Amino acid sequence: MTAYKITENICSQLCSELSAGDRDSVRERLGFDPDSFSSFSYYSSDDIMNVREMFIGVSPEQADSTVSQAIRKYLDEKHKLFEGYAPEEAALLKNARIEEKGNVIIFIVAENADEIYSAFLELF
Repeated sequence: MTAYKITENICSQLCSELSAGDRDSVRERLGFDPDSFSSFSYYSSDDIMNVREMFIGVSPEQADSTVSQAIRKYLDEKHKLFEGYAPEEAALLKNARIEEKGNVIIFIVAENADEIYSAFLELF
């Protein structure tokens, strides 16, 4: 299954509110090179005050835990930026989901991150 197909099945509402990102967006924002994935999808907001975003990466083999570590570091840094002046956005960051399922990694920052993750799990 490709990252596009997973995204298509689980994320119609959130992704319609966000913009699709490319390899450079992932490198710049999340801090890792997505070229290790056979496919990926990344969505984020164009509004710097909106922290909602989602990344799905499908690896040819088992998901790489260094990617999860890079995302956690990114979340920690972003949370520190928002906790003082945008508590609602900081709460979303604190409740973000970073999960690995076989060869797929998923990262979600949204009000309904748990629902999106549950829909993701239903695909397997």
